[in-house]
Amino acid sequence: MKCNSKKAPADFNRQLDAETRLFVQLVLLLGYPQAYAYQIAFPKSSASACSAAAIGCRLMQDLHVREYARMLERVFATREQYLNPKVIGKL
Repeated sequence: MKCNSKKAPADFNRQLDAETRLFVQLVLLLGYPQAYAYQIAFPKSSASACSAAAIGCRLMQDLHVREYARMLERVFATREQYLNPKVIGKL
């Protein structure tokens, strides 16, 4: 099998549902444990605490979830650059 040297484009056609976005935001932005964040984001789920931890871990490994997490990191890195008091003082 021949490996393509070009990076494959990300599939932006798949939109994450609101619950999955909330889960990622709770984990990355607020620092909630994955099990607790899963139980908050998916309140209708009947998963136990142990199952929620495993499901949350697998969910964080999903390609589209990781791409969303990278996008959040880029947005906040850019915001931090512009919200830095040293930069604001120079404007």
